[in-house]
Amino acid sequence: MGRTYPSHEIAQLAKWDAVVKRAKEHIPSVEKILDEELCTLSLDKDFVFRRFGKALQRIDEQATEIYLKHERQAMEFIAQEWLEQRREQLQQDWERLWALLRERGWDAFKQEVMPVFMDFAQLVQRLEKDLGNMRKTRGGLTFERAVERLLAKIAIPCERPMGREAQRNLERIDLVSPDVQTALNEPKRAIFLTLKRTLRERWKQEVPAAQGRRCWLLTLDPDIPETKADEIHEKGLEAFVPEEVAVQLRQKGKIWMRSLDELPKLLQEALGGEMGC
Repeated sequence: MGRTYPSHEIAQLAKWDAVVKRAKEHIPSVEKILDEELCTLSLDKDFVFRRFGKALQRIDEQATEIYLKHERQAMEFIAQEWLEQRREQLQQDWERLWALLRERGWDAFKQEVMPVFMDFAQLVQRLEKDLGNMRKTRGGLTFERAVERLLAKIAIPCERPMGREAQRNLERIDLVSPDVQTALNEPKRAIFLTLKRTLRERWKQEVPAAQGRRCWLLTLDPDIPETKADEIHEKGLEAFVPEEVAVQLRQKGKIWMRSLDELPKLLQEALGGEMGC
């Protein structure tokens, strides 16, 4: 059985949970972060069309910087809150601890002050657990939203599967071009995009097989071994990867591994119309 907490500890944990909740409010949504960085980066349409992969990498790098900045603000918030909630006790303890340090030395002082730091560490641990989960989802979601926004910027239509029917029939598909209705009713006219910021161990379970559809896998993963490229081919997918990765793999005969920079032009051609920049 798990540990049974005394009532006063339960009350304190509830207080810390409330502090953590308020701290996380300092971290804006993925959409707000993208708004901020797209204004800062000022990517013009011609650059996005020609260097689509590079534009995605810039967005990913800057989004990470912005997110970490807001994480630091959340950490500063809980430090301030902890100090405020512990102010009276810390003020009472300070003279006693300072005297202990002078009279009995560092080791005695360290032993006495350790519980104070452990108390703060527990609060940080509670926040860090939530931040870790947020980081995992944030990276993938940022990548998905960035692809969607950049395609819209260069007037290439795409849509997220929404609603019960679309999600049931387009499972593991993140975007379809030109739109969901075409994907559902005339799938041969559509392009099905599945997006994975990185290809981790279980990636094969998280992406669809082509199943006769034009299904393209997009990723920013900088490290794709030949074996993984072969597995992508076995699922009937074409992959769009960072330029340097595509060059290395295509030199080894993996012609289904394309550069993300090619995506806009190939989408135009696949959709059979001039929709470009």
